[in-house]
Amino acid sequence: MSETKLSRGSIWAKWDLQVQPVSNNWLGKNDAATLEKIKKSTQEYLKTAEEKNIEVIGITDHNCGLAIDYAINNNKNIKVLPGVELDTREGWHLLVIFNENYKEKIGLEKWSEAVEYFLAKNCKIDRPFFNSDNTHKKINCTTKELISDIWNCDIGIVVFAHCMSNSGFFKKSDVQGRKEIIDYLINGNIYFSFEIKEKYEQIEEIQNKIKGWYPKNHPEIPILSSSDAHKASDVGSTYSFIKANKNYEGLKQVLFEPKDRLFIGEELNDNKTDYSVIDTVKFIDDNFLPHEIKLNQNLVTIIGGKSTGKSLLLRSIAETIDPKEVIDRHKEVSLDVYSKKIKGFEVKWRDGQISKLNNIDNPSKKIIYIPQSYLNRLVEKNEEQTSIDDIIKNVLIQDVDIKNAFENLQSKNNSLNSKVAKNIEDLEQLYANFIELNKSIKNIGDKKGIESEIKKIENSIADLKNKSGLDSSEIAKYNDLIKIKDKLAKRQEQINTDLESLNLLKSENTEIINKPLFSNVSEKTKEELNIEFEKIQKVFIDDWLSFIDNKITVLNEEINEIALVLSKTDNDLKPYSGKLNNSKILTNLELSLEKEKNKLNKILIEQQKLEDLKKEILLIIDNLSDFTKSFYNNLFDAKSIIMKQKLIKDEMDFEIDILFKEKAFHNQFVLEVFNGVKLSTYVKSNSLNIDNYTVKNIEQFKADIKTLILDFLYKKIETVKRYDSLSSALKVLLKNWFVFDFKLTSEGDRFNEMSAGKKAFILLKLLIDLDKSSKYPILLDQPEDDWDNRSLYSQLRKFIKEKKKERQIIIVTHNPNLVVGTDSEQVIIANQKGNSTPNNIYHFEYTSGALEDTSIRLQDNAIPILNRQGIKEHVCDILEGGEVAFKKREQKYAISTVHDNV
Repeated sequence: MSETKLSRGSIWAKWDLQVQPVSNNWLGKNDAATLEKIKKSTQEYLKTAEEKNIEVIGITDHNCGLAIDYAINNNKNIKVLPGVELDTREGWHLLVIFNENYKEKIGLEKWSEAVEYFLAKNCKIDRPFFNSDNTHKKINCTTKELISDIWNCDIGIVVFAHCMSNSGFFKKSDVQGRKEIIDYLINGNIYFSFEIKEKYEQIEEIQNKIKGWYPKNHPEIPILSSSDAHKASDVGSTYSFIKANKNYEGLKQVLFEPKDRLFIGEELNDNKTDYSVIDTVKFIDDNFLPHEIKLNQNLVTIIGGKSTGKSLLLRSIAETIDPKEVIDRHKEVSLDVYSKKIKGFEVKWRDGQISKLNNIDNPSKKIIYIPQSYLNRLVEKNEEQTSIDDIIKNVLIQDVDIKNAFENLQSKNNSLNSKVAKNIEDLEQLYANFIELNKSIKNIGDKKGIESEIKKIENSIADLKNKSGLDSSEIAKYNDLIKIKDKLAKRQEQINTDLESLNLLKSENTEIINKPLFSNVSEKTKEELNIEFEKIQKVFIDDWLSFIDNKITVLNEEINEIALVLSKTDNDLKPYSGKLNNSKILTNLELSLEKEKNKLNKILIEQQKLEDLKKEILLIIDNLSDFTKSFYNNLFDAKSIIMKQKLIKDEMDFEIDILFKEKAFHNQFVLEVFNGVKLSTYVKSNSLNIDNYTVKNIEQFKADIKTLILDFLYKKIETVKRYDSLSSALKVLLKNWFVFDFKLTSEGDRFNEMSAGKKAFILLKLLIDLDKSSKYPILLDQPEDDWDNRSLYSQLRKFIKEKKKERQIIIVTHNPNLVVGTDSEQVIIANQKGNSTPNNIYHFEYTSGALEDTSIRLQDNAIPILNRQGIKEHVCDILEGGEVAFKKREQKYAISTVHDNV
């Protein structure tokens, strides 16, 4: 059974690649006493390295390898890389850090022998390698020839030592000699590194010196920092931070990715917060490898053949941490839910907290999870407002002022919706009262007919009076009394109506003042406000009821007074009635006249009520149409604040339009509410083309809303049965039909005009920007499905390389550009047991490591497939184009033009 390798991949460590335990006095000597001194010196160097937390050292004595074997064989904690320092003809000092396989390749057992072999064969130095005065001999070939030989034969890595010193690259030789070396590198023929001792400002000086030799944005030559220690106490006095496996292949990565793999400085600032980094994950299921899989804090890529458990691993991580995120993402774009279920899964965070699958007591952790094809489906959704708008909004509200603007907008709209609902309710009630009152007036009689009848009766009474025995003064007195009686009767009728209304008002709900909302205050403050409000409300209600009672008392007193006056008036009329001829006829006429006048008074009072109702109805209709404009105005006010945002940037322009939701209006109002059969009839008979409605301006919309409300009132619009009540139809009509339409532009392209790949890229950036503060992990499942190859390499690859510095990213992919091109710190290989793909024990197994993990493929089919080769070889086998991606990564320097300003 082979041991499963689960490495965290490339991690940072301190490297000091120029230490020299062999004193200059001992060079050229190999007697027992000298060798003992070298051993003792080497022990001291290793001890100092360990004390200073140096994890890798390069032993690079001049023309000598006597300390290397002892250092490698007699130490467990420090990685020792074999090397040598050389003098060139130009006077430059070169370090050669050997390929750890070099000794075996040339068939030698000791590094001391391998170094001598190299000096003789490749450097062309005659034995002995030291002059008679114990100074070391120079190489007997050109520097360019030697570097080419070393690189092409994979002997090692060349470093121009202390390149800013008097014996360094930039001080020795002439411009032409330096230019020849640099040109050779730029043309892709060789690789090498520079090295400084301790003056970090020299880095910028070096970069400025060679800037003219590179085209724009070309990768930099790596610049290492080493102690050049000639005594043990100097080991680790300066060093390089290198992110790689602690071996030759790891060091080699610095040549290809100098910006990402190498850091020079006293303190490395690459640690992410412990609470935002997944440290380990583990399956708890008999079908899966039970070991903890350690995760790198930067970029983790998961690869494997079809159905090997790669997406299952990613999804299990996501579902364990935030199952709602997984469900919501799938639901958003109608993605199928995965059928494969596992028994258990555990995620351990670097802060020590543990998330377990289906555990309601999990710590509150977040992720950004992007399922396979999610972005593509999202950009294809053809709706007036989609999840994309929600994503943009969620990015914007990270700004406190903008968040407040959105909350204020919501609060205003909630208040408007409440007002709309109340006004619709009032309108329906008032209109019902209007209809009922109209019927009541018709039941009383025809006003015009009653007025005509009154005229007729009055003429008859006048004739009788003229024929009576009354003189003119008596008739005048009689008429005055009749007028008084009529006036009192009218007042009596009005008072009775008022008393009826006051008694009704008194018996209705006394909560005249609505309780205000205290949603944004603490419970303690809310309680205090409610207590005080109830006190004020009670005082108001008591005063209000007292006022009504007083008014009723006053009106009742007036009724009593009117009754007394009417009684007196009737007594005053009796003498005149007795003198009138045909007094019985006159009495009947007067009774008829009084009856008709009462009817007319009743009609006039009711008509005034009807007119008042009509005014109230029209006022409410005006209010409702104003509210529709207010929805628009609220958005407009919020827009002015939101447009001050500084969160959406990075080559993206941001604008906001206020959009009328035409499709929603048509689908939810026109098609839902209108009787479809009668819709065309309404459209033909009306200037308002409701079937293809659009808003030209807000004033026009406000006027159209008013027209529609009136048409609902007057039954000009035939609705389907479920909307036959006025309120049900108006509740749909008077919804807020306006939304923000967020406009994104990048490199001159509007979002809706971009390619699918560019849209996906913009969305991914926005999703990641959602979490700028906490920077929780990003989980991407096969993002290449959302990108074309060109966009993937030019945009996504670069984006991931930058973002992995800020947050942990875990990707499942089939694309080598997302593994090799992004310089993934850790690659996890997934495998499902099969006839040609055996595992150790379990049905699903994993192995992991760095891109630089390389080993020769083993041909023994009995060995589990994950253990047959290194990570690099797995990448090349599994990913189509993997080998090409590695070669492309190693050929980044090759260009066609070289600048001459050296």
